[in-house]
Amino acid sequence: MVGMNRKWKAAVWSPTRQVAQATEGEGGSSQLAELKAVHLALDIAEREKWPKLYLCTDSWILANALWGWLDRWKKASWQHRGKPF
Repeated sequence: MVGMNRKWKAAVWSPTRQVAQATEGEGGSSQLAELKAVHLALDIAEREKWPKLYLCTDSWILANALWGWLDRWKKASWQHRGKPF
């Protein structure tokens, strides 16, 4: 809608490690919130030195991006059409 900022919230929860964390912001789309949740999970996993991270999502776009495009992006040095992501 014109003149309205969408708000989003992304959360990560690990029942086995007793970790829960959330972040929020304005602007963007639901896909942005989904990507923010993955980024948050990766940050936590790195900080806590988890040996593995399992991501569960019901987002086809997110799953396709992670498992369909991730290898391509890595091979392309994180660039698309000569521009960095």
